[in-house]
Amino acid sequence: QRAGEFATDVEFFGGAEFPLSDEWGGALEYAYLFKSYTLPTSNAGTYTLFYNIHMPTAIAQYVIPGKGYFVKLGGGIGYHVGSVEQSNSVYGTDSTYTARGFGIKAHVVGETAFDEHLFGYISGDVRWEFFGKLKNSSGNELRNLGQTASLSMFVVGIGFGLIYYF
Repeated sequence: QRAGEFATDVEFFGGAEFPLSDEWGGALEYAYLFKSYTLPTSNAGTYTLFYNIHMPTAIAQYVIPGKGYFVKLGGGIGYHVGSVEQSNSVYGTDSTYTARGFGIKAHVVGETAFDEHLFGYISGDVRWEFFGKLKNSSGNELRNLGQTASLSMFVVGIGFGLIYYF
């Protein structure tokens, strides 16, 4: 059974920002993305696939300040690590495959003040992830239907949250 080409994932993120000038800033971000699939197999068991990606990214931002708000336009790059864990309930097999590569991110962020330090946060971003081949500890590639599996992807996301400035 084939999983869909498009899916929603869960991503947790956090970071630190720092001013470079009145109009420019930098940010260091760490994001963790993950997804799990459980598919039925022909022998009445299940096949479970779990992937996760660690995505630290360095970002440059152009800052547009206003009265009680900020708009930030930015982009950055990072070295990312992902893994795929698969298991079969009937055969009891478990295996983990890992890949590394770089990711590029572009984003727009809006922040609105609730008070002097606390801001609401909304963002939209696009990412391109370029990973090498998924391999297990023995160097074997993860293959499906004769093709090498990959974590390379194009991602569109929206984010909501809070920011506290010290």
